[in-house]
Amino acid sequence: AKLIETMDMDDEYILNHISDWDNLVEELYDCKFQAIIKRNYNDHCAISGIKVPQLLTACHIIPVSESEDEAMKADNGLLLSLNFAKAYVNGLIGIDDHYIVHLSDDLMTHQFDSNFSSFFRKFEHKQLLLNDVTVKPDKTFLQWHMDTVFNTNTAVI
Repeated sequence: AKLIETMDMDDEYILNHISDWDNLVEELYDCKFQAIIKRNYNDHCAISGIKVPQLLTACHIIPVSESEDEAMKADNGLLLSLNFAKAYVNGLIGIDDHYIVHLSDDLMTHQFDSNFSSFFRKFEHKQLLLNDVTVKPDKTFLQWHMDTVFNTNTAVI
């Protein structure tokens, strides 16, 4: 209560807008992470090889909510096309410590959908495209994702 009494309008404004600052800081970190990962992968999807910048996004292997220490490291990121990124963070696809793509049981329930084969199935058991990647994904991070997120029907992110 003493703090509130000694505050002027500028202090009150700052307190009311701390979440705005937090969001700004989060966006700045995300922009930096996106740039790090895009540069590391030479602007191509690690699964499909697509090089359309508007369709690519960087995603954390171990989310920031689980490990802030690893948040900005190149070996904790994958550059994926939007569909693969959404599938990855939701545990529908996983990548093992040999950099092989796996499809979850939940995703496999859609194997008879007309677009499933052309989009996901052809990448099952394929190795990531890492020939021109500077820093490869950390194998222990990939294993963490396989054990914690992949095939669990619950997203960590």
